[in-house]
Amino acid sequence: MATIKYKLSSAVVEKDVENIYREALTTYLKDAEITSPFSCDGLLKADNIRTILEFKYNDNLKNKLSQSNILIQVLYYLKKFENSGEKLPTTIFVGDKNECFALDSKAVAKYLDHQIDWTLAPSIAPKFNQQLIKAMVDDIDILPFVFDIDDNFTIDQIISKIVELGSNGVHKVKVTEKNISTIFEYFDKHVITNSKLKTNEKANLFVQILINPNENFVHPRRNNVLCTKSFGDVIINAQAFLAFFAHFEDRVYSPKEKEIMTGLIDRLVEDTTRRAKGEFYTPTVWVNEAHSMISESLGENWKEEYIVWDCCAGTFNLTRDSKFQNLFCSTLEQCDIDTANQMGYNKGSVKFQFDFLNDDIFDNELMGEKSKVPVELQNALREGKKILFLINPPYARAGNMTAKDVDHKTGCANTKVGSEMKTNKWGNASANLYSQFLYRIAELNNIGNIDIAIFAKSLYKTGSSFKTFRKNFYTKFNYCDGMLFNASHFSDTANTWAIDFSIWKSGIETRDNLMVTIKDVSPLEGIVSLGEKDIYNMDNHNSASDWIGSDKGKTKIDSPKLSSFITVKDKGHDLVEDSLGFFMNKSNNVYYNGTDVGMFSTGFSDKGTAGLSVLPENFNKVCALFTARKAIAQNWMNDKDEYFAPNESHPQWEQFIKDSIVYALFNNSSQQSSLRDIDYKEKKWDIKNEWFYMSREEMMELAEDNNYDAIYYDAKSSQDRFVSKKLNEVYNDLSDEAKAVLDMAKELTIKSMDIRKLMADNDSSLHLDSWDCGYAQLKLVWKQYFPEDFKKFRDAYKVLEQKMIPLVYELGFLKN
Repeated sequence: MATIKYKLSSAVVEKDVENIYREALTTYLKDAEITSPFSCDGLLKADNIRTILEFKYNDNLKNKLSQSNILIQVLYYLKKFENSGEKLPTTIFVGDKNECFALDSKAVAKYLDHQIDWTLAPSIAPKFNQQLIKAMVDDIDILPFVFDIDDNFTIDQIISKIVELGSNGVHKVKVTEKNISTIFEYFDKHVITNSKLKTNEKANLFVQILINPNENFVHPRRNNVLCTKSFGDVIINAQAFLAFFAHFEDRVYSPKEKEIMTGLIDRLVEDTTRRAKGEFYTPTVWVNEAHSMISESLGENWKEEYIVWDCCAGTFNLTRDSKFQNLFCSTLEQCDIDTANQMGYNKGSVKFQFDFLNDDIFDNELMGEKSKVPVELQNALREGKKILFLINPPYARAGNMTAKDVDHKTGCANTKVGSEMKTNKWGNASANLYSQFLYRIAELNNIGNIDIAIFAKSLYKTGSSFKTFRKNFYTKFNYCDGMLFNASHFSDTANTWAIDFSIWKSGIETRDNLMVTIKDVSPLEGIVSLGEKDIYNMDNHNSASDWIGSDKGKTKIDSPKLSSFITVKDKGHDLVEDSLGFFMNKSNNVYYNGTDVGMFSTGFSDKGTAGLSVLPENFNKVCALFTARKAIAQNWMNDKDEYFAPNESHPQWEQFIKDSIVYALFNNSSQQSSLRDIDYKEKKWDIKNEWFYMSREEMMELAEDNNYDAIYYDAKSSQDRFVSKKLNEVYNDLSDEAKAVLDMAKELTIKSMDIRKLMADNDSSLHLDSWDCGYAQLKLVWKQYFPEDFKKFRDAYKVLEQKMIPLVYELGFLKN
């Protein structure tokens, strides 16, 4: 059973959010009923619950201004209840894909007596009630506790809040040893705004507020200031502070409880610090699942039979809840060992400070140098005893590391092991820290009795930059089993990529594709399986990036570069002369589909992003690959999927090519534009749009009908564009879905000519006087002045997209 967090992460519009919450609420409350009186988002009724529901897609629900805008909409619905004589809801629920809160409706209903324009539609009411917004922002009764939709959230938490508010009895949450880490994360992220406080200081302040609230309080007159005994005045978000601590139990802690709370400070500090360095705390539920999978692969007695070495132990969370016969834990920082000993972690194990990527593993007897690695572990490695490396190494990579990473040895790829990988020709994988760990373990596996259980990214199995790494690594290790789960289960990481846990035994791997089980956490069932997936690479296949070719070696001209359809830059990709534009095409996997795939009429400004000039000879391939990439939305399960060269003999190939032309014209990443008289390197330039879809003659007739001189004369001195001629050739062969999109675009172009002229006069920076304006320019007119027509157009485009998505797989661009 998928969690609500997992379901909400897939929401792409507000209606998705609404449907997911409705399902979750009615599933948990068996006798619940949700109706929509007065067209509100919902009225939840169950036993003593009578709650009005309001849903958003991706609002900032912790922001008081955002809260007030939403609650004014709710207020207008409450007025409809009142005017009809209906019983008012007792509580309010507001939810979006990332957050939610509940509020006693009395906090809002008191505004029902205000003299305002009650005839307004709730959706637009906030725009015309600025004084009411100000009153709500200042209202101390409107301080809801906002729940993050994270790994710790379950729908019963908000339902309990609704029930408590509805019965006028507010139950406060007790801070315990089990939940304090999660609660502190929320406090650190949303309450403290003073970045000068170190993590250790914030953790101490947090605990002091809990156990000594009278000595740490909000200043009565100075905005957003917390008076503290130990740290002086601290800048906070006062509204978030009051809402936060109103949610938690304020009580007198006993001396023993205070001692326990204080003892947890080190744990709060170590976990928070590691997240900042790219070393992620592995939640217990996933550690337990990993141990279970190891038992299936290596035998139930692996903790007794193997010498287990966690060589990047960090907070010791991979091993601290289990008992091992022979456990060695090494970590870069001595303070980790000190904390582990204070906390009583891994009693009976051997803990030692060791830099796995720089320090020597074995004693150098000739030089008289001793290794930090215990002698018994050195001997076990030499003698070929069964050793399991159980690790969650840092995931940082050279080129995308933060300042904190660079300051920390494990956050920098310039290690002794990294240099050795380059010398021994293990390829570009040397830039990744987790691959450096795997390399060194592989180098230790000379006798062939070392196994690995590792949390990492899937990139080492799939990425083209790891091809040489795989060639070497796969000669020493054979893949046994693995699972894929959302990275957001690791604290403070994004939900757009996946963690890959894999078990490798000594041996040889020959497969290009390795099967993993996709897993998630259900609040009721624990770990659940969502199905299986092939993790594959392109080592023995032709990739789409190779198939489409490049423009290297061809003569190019220095012309204006664009970072958006109207923003001109001096540096970037030059184009082959007489190009149709530039295709931005970063990498060969799904990960970059949403951000680094696009189309431009001229060169793109980011030289570091791959792409190529679009020419008549590669035009069909460009449109096809653009469609294959943009039609597939990236998510944590598919982000490392690589694109193959398609099957051009497939019976649907020609149809896909033709429809892709239309798809490539009207995508939100279709940034083709037409600009006139722009400045570039002390010269004036015109940028023509070879992607325009109507003829010069059609546009001159439209300009004549609308007295639009600028377009008439601009077109008169020009000629038909490449795409309009192409579409004229293939129009009768387009699918009905593609024809519908193209026809509606032409209709909107015709319909909007008069208002386009007014917009062009008002804002010349949009270059709307160019006769061959691109979709990126024209949609600004359509969205603002023809919203209903534009919505129908976008709906038609989505229909076309849905038709293209299965073909991406059928044609072989991607594996299902």
